[in-house]
Amino acid sequence: MEHAILFNKSYQERLQEFTDVLGGCNILPASQIFKEWCVYLQLSVDVCGWQAIWKIPRLTCEEFKIEFPTIALVYVDDVVYEELHANVRIITLQDEIDLPKVHCVPLIQLWPTQKQDKSVCLNLTLTANSIEMLRIFYTNLFLPWDIEEDCRNWFDKHLSSRLHLFYDLRNGTIPAPTAEIIKGLLTEARHLEIRQNCLLQNIDDDIPEQSKQAENLLIIRARMMEIRNEVEMLENPLLRNVLLENKPDPPSQSDERQYWAVFEEGKNDDFLSFLHQIKADTNDIICQSNLSLVLEAACTNDVIFLSPGKHIFSSLCALGEGGVIKGINSVGNTTLSSINEDIMLDCCGDTLFENITINVGSAQCGILVRSGCVTLRNCTIMGDFKSSTRQGIIVLADGKLNVEKCNITGFYSAIIVNSRATFSIIDSVISGVSVGVKLYDDSNIVIRNVRFEDCRDYGIYKETDNLLLCCAGEFDVLSKFAGIVMEDVVSDRIGKCPAKIHQKREIEPISDLLSNVHLNPVYMQHTCADSENEDVNVIMCDSN
Repeated sequence: MEHAILFNKSYQERLQEFTDVLGGCNILPASQIFKEWCVYLQLSVDVCGWQAIWKIPRLTCEEFKIEFPTIALVYVDDVVYEELHANVRIITLQDEIDLPKVHCVPLIQLWPTQKQDKSVCLNLTLTANSIEMLRIFYTNLFLPWDIEEDCRNWFDKHLSSRLHLFYDLRNGTIPAPTAEIIKGLLTEARHLEIRQNCLLQNIDDDIPEQSKQAENLLIIRARMMEIRNEVEMLENPLLRNVLLENKPDPPSQSDERQYWAVFEEGKNDDFLSFLHQIKADTNDIICQSNLSLVLEAACTNDVIFLSPGKHIFSSLCALGEGGVIKGINSVGNTTLSSINEDIMLDCCGDTLFENITINVGSAQCGILVRSGCVTLRNCTIMGDFKSSTRQGIIVLADGKLNVEKCNITGFYSAIIVNSRATFSIIDSVISGVSVGVKLYDDSNIVIRNVRFEDCRDYGIYKETDNLLLCCAGEFDVLSKFAGIVMEDVVSDRIGKCPAKIHQKREIEPISDLLSNVHLNPVYMQHTCADSENEDVNVIMCDSN
């Protein structure tokens, strides 16, 4: 967000700021903290008249069935200090989508912009910093179980230790495998909190379902207690240092590649048949009954063979930096699932997945290629077929993805290829998605013998900075771009058109907003009020 006011403050600076807000009471229970923030923001945040970037949260994107992430430039009509919300009016959207103009959004979803209307006198640096403090606090420091615990003095018990943990995670002080575990636990806790609140809101609506809802609530609270116990051990700096010092070094790349066989359960004959099928690859094999245990013990570039069945894990661990996970029989017999609700397979090295079904389930992204080369061979990557925010595969800059003989289905966007990324797909099918492949400028693309079918919007969607190249039509409209090679690409049952080239819309604050009658939010508000009462869409707080 190049136009937003951003800060990079040290631990000591932030600790002093939070102390100024929350340290004035001798006793500060968790239930009192919200009121303290309300009082502080009344003194530090401008009540109206400023522009901000609104990062529309995932749940809101789901509600309006739009792609995530989506951002908007908004004008703040009014800050509701008692609720830590703001009434905003959309000025510009990043994408061509239809949304209500007026929303009530949590302040932590807003990033005030550097450029503002020249005719308005604002103290935007203080406003932006205060909202940034609020965002850090409720996203990273105040945890889902704090209200229920309501300890006698939250400030003394938690502020310093949790802020220290936040900076240690951000600065890389905590080893990557442990940091990944902590972030995963905190993300899971936020998701469980959202589910719990939804269940509590609906528990009286349907009496026959109350017993099932009560059971689900107990399951959520039991898991929340487990997460709380794990996080509180790592929250204490002294205890965290002791645990990290005594923890064995994580496995890394060994001199010799190790082979693993995962056979969870079955008959003796099935086990012997499984070993016989992998004997051709190696004679030295370590057998295990659980994929998670293997991933914790395996080194980078190891090879894991999976028996037919469903294999559940939480993190790739060292194999995220490179290795092989391979099913033995046909792709439909071996399924990979994860309990992670954020990114299922987070890869930053040369990794091969072969002969497996990757069931992304409730994860927001199936595979993230940060760097290195990820190869999918004879795999099915499957989403939930209903979400408007979940992506199958994302390839970041300098990452490389090869897809061979695969079927990708059930996502909003099957594959997203960012600038400076490399992507190749051959002999594959992409189906049951809104957008098959989304491309950005300066990416290198090879698509051969690929079928796009049942895409609700487009087979291939290309974003470019060049307005003159924008058009829509068959796949051959993409031939004007260097770096895109396409052969034998076909489409069937595409909602809008096989390919679209769209100019990337920039979100830029407006310096003469109030003098432009077509953009002036005050004029727009009065016009709407004269014609009809305007509905305000209320946005609930979402950590994503």
